[in-house]
Amino acid sequence: MFDKPEEVLVELRSIFQENEAVKETKMFLSGSKRNQDPRQYLVIKTSIRELFVKISTDEKSLQREFEALKEVGSSSDFLLAKPLYSFPWCIVTTYIPGTPLNEAVATKSDDRTIKKVVETIAVFHEKNANESSSRHNLGDIYLKATGKKLTTDTQKFVIDSKVGSYHGDLDPFNILLVNEGSEFALIDWEDYRTDGMQELDILHFISMLSLIENPGISYTELYDVTFSNTDNQYYELLKIYCKERKISLANVLKFIPVYCDAQNLRLEEAGRDTDNFLYNDFKKKYYV
Repeated sequence: MFDKPEEVLVELRSIFQENEAVKETKMFLSGSKRNQDPRQYLVIKTSIRELFVKISTDEKSLQREFEALKEVGSSSDFLLAKPLYSFPWCIVTTYIPGTPLNEAVATKSDDRTIKKVVETIAVFHEKNANESSSRHNLGDIYLKATGKKLTTDTQKFVIDSKVGSYHGDLDPFNILLVNEGSEFALIDWEDYRTDGMQELDILHFISMLSLIENPGISYTELYDVTFSNTDNQYYELLKIYCKERKISLANVLKFIPVYCDAQNLRLEEAGRDTDNFLYNDFKKKYYV
């Protein structure tokens, strides 16, 4: 990993055009860790363009994100960074300036913005749903998502799944408000899959939104605040999502146990402390 931007620029010298001059650089660390490896980010402003550099020792994650950006591309209803260059230790994309949605949520931004985001998520999912996907593949899809085999008991949760492209870490931290909220950019595509259970995306977004709006609550309380009361803003957002997709709210809620298992697996794969899985209490609440 690098200590200062100058070291990165030396390594990236091959990507700059003959008359392209670097004017400004800014390096910062990500707020989380995967496999005990903090990401490093670098924004480079040149005489021609603005570049975003994501640096990591996890080459597979970098390549997944790079390929996802190429695949989703202009078909997305979110703004996406354009993938430009790929190296074993970093990917380089265009830079999209914006305000992270979590900051707007924390400052009690206009609720209409959140509703527009949920509508955009629904449209993105619907456009990228794989309606031809055969049900016998659900076992593999479930195993990839949760690390568990699909059983007769768990099959009832996923039998009506909307399988297709999903982001995999779709929360307010990975959504940018652009042009004063008239457009949205979606970043951090390391967990993107074309055969994911799309319901997991919206449940993750709603759960993380609730955590931001209710700081300090436990995961047991998170379930109570978010899902036990059907007359709250989170249910209203889920209803908006379901209306856009013409699906049943009850079917989405059935995925709560699957979502909890999927999140626990993500924590484990990221090298987090798994002695007490955060989502176990959340999952238990579903069965109360």
